[in-house]
Amino acid sequence: MSTPTVDVLPLQGVLVVALEQAVAAPYCSSRLADAGARVIKIERPEGDFARGYDTAVLGESSYFVWINRGKESISLDLKKPTDLSVLDSLISKADVFIQNLAPGATHRMGLGSESLRARFPTLITCDISGYGETGPGASMKAYDLLVQAESGLVAVSGPAGEDLKSLGRIGVSVCDINAGMNALIGILKNDPRASTNHARTQHRAFVDGRIASLFEQYESAELVAKLRRAQIAYGNVNQVDDLIKHPQLRTKPMPVGEQWIEVPALPWRVPWEAQRYRKAPRIGEHSDLIRRDVASEQGQ
Repeated sequence: MSTPTVDVLPLQGVLVVALEQAVAAPYCSSRLADAGARVIKIERPEGDFARGYDTAVLGESSYFVWINRGKESISLDLKKPTDLSVLDSLISKADVFIQNLAPGATHRMGLGSESLRARFPTLITCDISGYGETGPGASMKAYDLLVQAESGLVAVSGPAGEDLKSLGRIGVSVCDINAGMNALIGILKNDPRASTNHARTQHRAFVDGRIASLFEQYESAELVAKLRRAQIAYGNVNQVDDLIKHPQLRTKPMPVGEQWIEVPALPWRVPWEAQRYRKAPRIGEHSDLIRRDVASEQGQ
């Protein structure tokens, strides 16, 4: 199957400002970039520390290359009022603002989500943290290893036994990636163009384009199987030949000349329903019989 080409990506025209580092937020914003959004990555002067994870990809970090594709980068020292003003200006034009700094960092800058949404009512904000904004862990920093330990993943990894030394982190940053995936879902659920049926009808071109870009990735049978598993209502665009062979079509035999054909049965069922249809008449086939009946009724 050839790779489909899409003229208009579903998030084309959407501006995302990502004050991000490490894995979780960059994973989320990279998927938005894949879908056509313009993603501006805000980096500190020394750069995202994920740039130094390894040198596996032609001297660059494998994680960084993987989850920062398709983005633009601007280096800002947010301790400087001039650079903070640049960020504020970018956010004022954005559709989405994502951040995964340490808890409370954006609030101290005057860029907390509540403040931003009050200033920019159409802005979608997404704060990614290890333990959420409430509860005893709200102020705690978190990294993938720490969340793997807190969530019990480390306890079920490594060789069996009680020895804590045998336990180990899952090699891939599954908690960071999962956080990024959930952030992505949350952002897209809040897209005002698709949040309600009324909004979807008002932005039909966007919705249709998104559906078309997904459907074009699959052959018909594969797509039908996916829709069926997801219990999503669907229907094939069938040709007449397809309809005749449709497994849901109920037919009955009917004579045509000396042969029999199958024709669609009526949609309703009744106890007196005939097992076959009678044939269609030839022109004037019953003329003599009907004339005799009429003449008999007239007393001729």
